[in-house]
Amino acid sequence: MILRSGAKMETKSKEKQSQRKEADMAGKEVTELLKTLKDEIKEFRREFQGFCKDTKQEIGKLRNDVKELKGTVGDLKMRIQQVEERVAEGEEKQTDYLEIKSRQNNIRIYRIKVGSEGTDIVGFVERLLKEACSITEHLTIVQGHRISATKIPNERPQPRSIVVRFLTWNMKQRVLQAALGKREITYEGNRVYFDQDFTTKILEQRNSFRWMHQKLQEKHTKTHFLEGGPGAGTPTIAGDYRMDKNSTDSSGKFGLLGAVLSRFLGERKGMIKQIRYRLELCGGGKK
Repeated sequence: MILRSGAKMETKSKEKQSQRKEADMAGKEVTELLKTLKDEIKEFRREFQGFCKDTKQEIGKLRNDVKELKGTVGDLKMRIQQVEERVAEGEEKQTDYLEIKSRQNNIRIYRIKVGSEGTDIVGFVERLLKEACSITEHLTIVQGHRISATKIPNERPQPRSIVVRFLTWNMKQRVLQAALGKREITYEGNRVYFDQDFTTKILEQRNSFRWMHQKLQEKHTKTHFLEGGPGAGTPTIAGDYRMDKNSTDSSGKFGLLGAVLSRFLGERKGMIKQIRYRLELCGGGKK
């Protein structure tokens, strides 16, 4: 019995030792596994931090690129707007030029009573040129018609003007020169005026200078308007003398024009940018 008991105890002791060894081995394996996990976690953290740093740098670069793109887009929008404005301005200038060009052989005759021309307006104008302007040569009139009256502020309504188209520009010029050479042209008791067939825009510009025209006429200074081109519709005081806007003269004409120009330059700077003008002074007699 004693021997059997001792054998059992020895067997249990060996089993415990075996279990301890297994536990120790398992503990070592767990420890090694934890160490490995810690190392891997550290490595992962290090790699993740590096990835975060690289990502932040990339995001920073992307932000800078986006800012540059926004600036580029803004510049492109501005340039596109400028191009569109230039194109629109060019189209407007081209349209104005074509309209002026289409009228270059035309003249307008003002203050002819409606109905005086009868049914043959071309024949009426031909007779008027011979009788009123003393034009004996044959000038070919392509067509003629009445148009809507131009409204002038502070003046009573006038009959609708007559527009006449001549075959050539030279024919039209001969008529205007003949009309300017006459001191006064009347028909049926009304004073008649011959003028260029200006566009609506140029007529508006002319009206803006009407005050200057009236002031100069008070000093018996003859004035007229340029026909076409960059300065179309702007006032020209033409004749024997040319003056600078700062000049003076004992006759008072230069002084008046200087005062008029002073007012013009002082109060109408915005207009100067839009309307090119040329001013000359003449010592001519009463118009």
